[in-house]
Amino acid sequence: MIKLLATGDLHLGRSSTQLPAGADEYPVSKVWKRIVEKAINLKVDALLLSGDIIDRENRFFEAVGQLQSGFAKLRDADIPVYMVSGNHDFDVLPDVLNHDNSAHVHLLGASGSWQTEVFAKNGIQLQLVGWSFPTQYFRQDPINSLLREQLNPSWPTIGLLHGEVGAPDSSYAPLEVSRLQSAGVGLWVLGHIHKPEHWASPGCDIWYPGSPQALSPKEQGVHGPLLIEVHGISDIRTTQVPLSPVRYETLSVPITRSAGIRAEVMSAFNAFAHSEDFAAMGVEHLVIDLILTGEQDDITSVDGALKNMVEDLNLDLNGIGLSVRKVINQLVPAISNMEELAQQSSPAGLLAESILALQREESTPLLEKMKEEWNNAFSRVKSGTAYTDLQGRGKDVLFLDEQQARKNDYLLNACKKLLGELMQQQNSGQP
Repeated sequence: MIKLLATGDLHLGRSSTQLPAGADEYPVSKVWKRIVEKAINLKVDALLLSGDIIDRENRFFEAVGQLQSGFAKLRDADIPVYMVSGNHDFDVLPDVLNHDNSAHVHLLGASGSWQTEVFAKNGIQLQLVGWSFPTQYFRQDPINSLLREQLNPSWPTIGLLHGEVGAPDSSYAPLEVSRLQSAGVGLWVLGHIHKPEHWASPGCDIWYPGSPQALSPKEQGVHGPLLIEVHGISDIRTTQVPLSPVRYETLSVPITRSAGIRAEVMSAFNAFAHSEDFAAMGVEHLVIDLILTGEQDDITSVDGALKNMVEDLNLDLNGIGLSVRKVINQLVPAISNMEELAQQSSPAGLLAESILALQREESTPLLEKMKEEWNNAFSRVKSGTAYTDLQGRGKDVLFLDEQQARKNDYLLNACKKLLGELMQQQNSGQP
């Protein structure tokens, strides 16, 4: 067996963002040190890097020294490094290799030409094939120039490549899943996308390991390198190794009418903290986007309780720092006489009738009009210039379709809120 550790998109020189004032800083150098230590402790046979190792804005400053320091430790542990450059570090990684102590570091596919290296160990001949960005922008599919004759079909093959899947008009090496799958490579380790993504198919696995350290709230979930075990040409196994010291998550908390909001939120936080072994994953700080759902008798009192909640909920939870980045209030007023209201012809009655219809998967004239207006607004947004570039990008554009599929949920929530406001106005004697 050959054992490898693979990652990309470190962006050395950057730090995780949107942590509260006064919290510890988490530069990416922290996870780079963890990756080096993990590679040494696991006694891997090589480390693979899929580009954007150094952030473009910091490529000539402290980031290079941090990278070289890690390379030196890997050299002392007899662990070679195979890497490709991305759009951020196409011009700096070649310079890193000029260092006297970098003979064990190999940049594959320099100047935009595919390169194959054979790595032999434990009776296995492993092919590593890679392509590096020659310039900051590259608008063609690099697979166009990969010849199957460059690969020995009798050996397992791992490809290293930086590019953007499902974006034919991308300026960053546009890639297609089908072409990657038919290239004769058993496992692709890609760079460019910061959230882990995986396409599995017989004979070919495609992985974006993602940034090993989560850098922003858009990068939620587990982050860390891939552990790769090569047992043979048709037996390449992958496992993600959580290493990010920062984790971003969205937590939805249903609020009941019988308990205080803070008590229910704290209960949800404690349950979440025990749902996974965050300490074992190396998580030191959790950043939460909090969504409050459910019904409340008095919505106006809730608004006051939410004002200080963000600062009030920066705390230590089982040795892990926890902060709330924002609170999204989706609470709706509790209406006890919905059936009775629905018999009225007043605005409140029409809203109550529509709420019951949505819950029963039925319809009303008002509801049909709201759905028509929703569809028209949705069409305008989807065809707008802000989303034009997303068309055809597979998973990226699915977000819009998911929102359309949840149309009834949004309408139900909006109707409940509007009805609650009408009822509160009536109860308070407002016109």
